[in-house]
Amino acid sequence: VDLVLFRIIQEGLTNAFRHGQADTVRIALWIEENQLVVSILDNGRGTSQIVEGIGISGMRERVEKIYGKISFKNYPDGFSVRAVLPLKEDNNGQDTGGSRG
Repeated sequence: VDLVLFRIIQEGLTNAFRHGQADTVRIALWIEENQLVVSILDNGRGTSQIVEGIGISGMRERVEKIYGKISFKNYPDGFSVRAVLPLKEDNNGQDTGGSRG
């Protein structure tokens, strides 16, 4: 989960600044029902049609490989990425973050 999370944030920031020309990006992380949720919202120019290039398709592949979900949305004043990543539990019912345990 750690590497997938890192790559989602990395690509989200790259897209926001390179393609969206955003000057502000908000990243939020929280745990909800044994899942890590990451939300990336920028104030860039958005797009009239979301095209899955190498970056977006790479994010989707990484997330689906660990049985997570990812979505992309265009807004009049920006763009958002939301990913839900399953967290693994150890034998004591504790979240271990997937790659640690």
